[in-house]
Amino acid sequence: MFTLKKEIIYFYFFILCNLEFFLFFSTEWEEFDFREIHFP
Repeated sequence: MFTLKKEIIYFYFFILCNLEFFLFFSTEWEEFDFREIHFP
């Protein structure tokens, strides 16, 4: 259970990084600051 929780956290972090990477290079969202919504 502890390992599973760890994997879920890493998986969530991986998705979050990929999302930020995609949005960072998206010119449409250039003016929006995504640093304000890092973690819930």
